[in-house]
Amino acid sequence: MEECWNLVWYRDKEGAEPLVKAFLKDKNLRDDEKAKLVERIKLLEKEGNRLAVDLPNVLHTLKGKQYRKIYELRVTGTPSNPRIFVFFSDQREIVLLFGVRKGGKRTKEMEKHYSRAVRLRDKWLLRREQQ
Repeated sequence: MEECWNLVWYRDKEGAEPLVKAFLKDKNLRDDEKAKLVERIKLLEKEGNRLAVDLPNVLHTLKGKQYRKIYELRVTGTPSNPRIFVFFSDQREIVLLFGVRKGGKRTKEMEKHYSRAVRLRDKWLLRREQQ
């Protein structure tokens, strides 16, 4: 039996464009990087969190309790090494949070992105509980 996942595009403010869709329009991303990200989003929707086990280089699990359920959808081996932060809700939803370009090993910068992913996840879950 195939699992059903619902793809949700995180929006920062009511009515604003989803953060990931804005990232996919980034003029600093190459066309091949954008195409791979779109392809991987489709694969993620189909496979869900099983993708982290089957292809951990594509869907990377963040380590640490504070990052529970947060993953990086990755495209590596390109100049930008783009990532899209996602998390999985208990309602079988994949929430696409935001994207970043990772050029090189900037650990402190990536830690800021991880913290942002946690804040957005927590905001989203709080809004969900209040509905």
